[in-house]
Amino acid sequence: MDPTIIMCSASYIDENATNTCNEQCHHTSQLVRTNYTTRNIGGGVDVDLGPVRLTYQHNYTNFNDRLTFPTGNYMGGFLPSGEGPLPTPSIGPDPNLNEFSEGNYYLDIPSPNQGNTDQLNLVWTASPNLIFNGNLIYARLTNTFTNNRQNTFGSEETLNWRPINRLLLTADYDQQNLINEFMPYYTFYGNMSYHKYSLGVRGDYQLPAGFDADVYYRYGNITRSNSSLWPQFYSINNTDLYFLQPSSHSNTLGTALRYHHGGTWTARAGYEWTGTGDPGYLIVPQSNNRVFADVTYTPAPWLSFTNDFSALVQNDFAAVPLPNTPGNFQRRNRLYSETASFTLRPLAGWDLGLGYSYQQNNLKTYMAFQNDATTGYVYDDPNVPYKQISQTYWGETAYMVKQRLGINVRITYNSARSGMQPNVNPNDAAQLGNASLIQQGIFDPNGLFPSATNNLLFTSTQISQVIVPQWIGQSKVYYLLPRKFEGGLVFYYGSYRDYWNPNLNGVLRNFNVYVGRTW
Repeated sequence: MDPTIIMCSASYIDENATNTCNEQCHHTSQLVRTNYTTRNIGGGVDVDLGPVRLTYQHNYTNFNDRLTFPTGNYMGGFLPSGEGPLPTPSIGPDPNLNEFSEGNYYLDIPSPNQGNTDQLNLVWTASPNLIFNGNLIYARLTNTFTNNRQNTFGSEETLNWRPINRLLLTADYDQQNLINEFMPYYTFYGNMSYHKYSLGVRGDYQLPAGFDADVYYRYGNITRSNSSLWPQFYSINNTDLYFLQPSSHSNTLGTALRYHHGGTWTARAGYEWTGTGDPGYLIVPQSNNRVFADVTYTPAPWLSFTNDFSALVQNDFAAVPLPNTPGNFQRRNRLYSETASFTLRPLAGWDLGLGYSYQQNNLKTYMAFQNDATTGYVYDDPNVPYKQISQTYWGETAYMVKQRLGINVRITYNSARSGMQPNVNPNDAAQLGNASLIQQGIFDPNGLFPSATNNLLFTSTQISQVIVPQWIGQSKVYYLLPRKFEGGLVFYYGSYRDYWNPNLNGVLRNFNVYVGRTW
């Protein structure tokens, strides 16, 4: 059982047009206290039949929110969609009958739900050089508020074969099928049904002088049902440049070289390319390139250093014509990651660790801020730079007393900042999608356009820019009982500050009491 108490805040500006929008748009900013409980119960059994081991597990989960849902203040005369009339559903109430009056309305209602999962695993050791591992999983999730059901069936199969001592061959196949009975007629609802699968092969060969080389290939495919009902997540009512694609496929090819020297040095570096055909979303690249390197150094049994580096380059996004700006949709993304840590064991059963992680995301992309030409202007920036930097520092310790009582403590500090830099120069109105309006003589440079420029300047700092330092503390105390029983307490504490909006500071406390047995 995981009871959770959260102090969080919600703040947004909804740019829906109302008669009183110049006084107050649909806006809310408040601390919200939520209290919910998640109960998880599971069990299983192992059966050995010669070289075959069968494992069956069943899990039950229950989620229930026990307090009032968060609310927001809305001005009068608005529709639930926020952007005009919605499609009329074949069944159920018509969402367009009446506009709602001014008042407080619920936001982001977390519906209670129940889930059951059955899992069957088979491990067949045909010989020391041939091992098969198969896994089946069937999950049922029911929303107890709406009685909508969502079922998932999946499988994973892996075959490992070592024809000679220096060569290991691996083939794997996995699939997942999701059937969602909820058909959305309102925006931001529902999950599509889909079938996806992937299959891959891998070869790992031991070279002389402590080197290993591996090459791998993977093919993936996904088919989405009723994809036309789901808009891209950043635009509602399917006003996207690129609709959700009913089917996509991908090919991944990679290689790596590894060096190891006894138990002291281990180093690995490689390259991976992924090509995607008919990507499902506009933000999915058709070409994805990644280079990576990691090093582990263990000068003594009680001391170890590790370092991981990765660089990701994403190009060749779908070339979709822009509605107001000349040219096609342009986007490029660069993601860099670096993690270093060291582990010290001063005494038997006592581990100490320190770590540092750095991540940087450099993105440039087209952004449509305002597409309604009836207001006398549009605001489509063809190339907006966005940058995100996250730095994390952590320290942890684990201690075991007489092989029975265990204590784990971890403290983490995370410093994250991000922001975008849109073009807010009013003299660049033509470059921002207004060229055709200027030619038609309907562009109004003295109307709402200057206000939109000022609002966007404000949005790019205090609204969209995030500077959030965060402290996280985690602890676990557990006791190993006879007959493989274990019981313990897990506690989590998190606090964060918002640089621009101190009223949005928050605290999270979570504790989990558990008892279990391993068969």
